[in-house]
Amino acid sequence: MPIRAITATFLTHFHSDHVNGLPDLWLTGWIDRPYGGRRGPFRIIGPTGTTALMQNLEKAYADDLRIRWDHEHFAMEAIAIAPSEFREGCAVYSRNGVTVTAFEVDHGEYIKPAYGSRVDYAGRSVVISGDTRYSDT
Repeated sequence: MPIRAITATFLTHFHSDHVNGLPDLWLTGWIDRPYGGRRGPFRIIGPTGTTALMQNLEKAYADDLRIRWDHEHFAMEAIAIAPSEFREGCAVYSRNGVTVTAFEVDHGEYIKPAYGSRVDYAGRSVVISGDTRYSDT
């Protein structure tokens, strides 16, 4: 699947093992190659703090962005970020009949916020718990 086919990326929480791949997904999707070629902004959906995370990644990769623009002139609209932040219980995504709803999970006393997702489509649903302990939610 080419990265350009990914229309949204969801975060559950900000542990490194859940965010380390973001720069590659964001930047490689921008590259105008068969595996990249994103045409619009990188859409990322996560808890409060997602916007700051992505703004800081833009700062961290500013030289790479400048060099690639100067050298290859990739489409600037495809490197833009489109972050959305959510709180528990809201539909965080709805497109082509797919609805994603976030719910808080118990990932420990010091790991807040942490979320899972319920994905609904065509009368069926699946729950992705993210990292959690047992929880009634």
